[in-house]
Amino acid sequence: MPLVIAITGKSDAGKTSLIKGLIPEMKRRGYKVAAVKNCPHGFDLDVEGKDSWHFTKAGAGGILLQSPSELGLIRTKGNTVGSLNEVVKYYLADFDLVLAEGFAQDTSTRRIEVLRKGMSPELESPQERLVAIVTDFAFPIDKPTFNPTELSELADFIEKVMKEDKESKPYVELSINKNPVYLNEFAQSMIKGTITGLVASLKREDKELREIEIRIRPSEEVKKDE
Repeated sequence: MPLVIAITGKSDAGKTSLIKGLIPEMKRRGYKVAAVKNCPHGFDLDVEGKDSWHFTKAGAGGILLQSPSELGLIRTKGNTVGSLNEVVKYYLADFDLVLAEGFAQDTSTRRIEVLRKGMSPELESPQERLVAIVTDFAFPIDKPTFNPTELSELADFIEKVMKEDKESKPYVELSINKNPVYLNEFAQSMIKGTITGLVASLKREDKELREIEIRIRPSEEVKKDE
């Protein structure tokens, strides 16, 4: 699971510019970076008359567009994905960092709020979710503060948060029926050794082991004859 940070702030405060600056800076440091944009009024990727548009109108709940170098997914959201963290878990789990623009109403993840002189008299983010602010004027707060031009310093801070986040998480996580199950250090070590050893013996094109995910669906119980 990548580190997810929502970049929040008022319209025209500089959220997009900040993300546009951070993406190449974090990529230069070797990280895989994804961006998510919140569109509260909806969006349309289909061009009327194109095949994907016809598939949508016909009722397809998911459409995948593939070219030699890109994939595009159009999928009905449904009830399986809700929060920003859940969206990332389902669709962007192989990235190191996800920068999300907006999501002011989503309380599932950490935030960096962008403040702009004359536009931002107060914070929009709850203090417990706020990890830093980016501002072009003096703002009294007990949080790390950066100027919009300090991209390298902000990237250093994000790297620190990524490291702390990784160290604080268990390296093996188990959930049953979507309910987390606690695993002590011994259980994590046993599961990790067994699974990584099995995967390492498999023939596959991707030789790098960044993350392994296994889902087991128990077979239906056979009814016993009475």
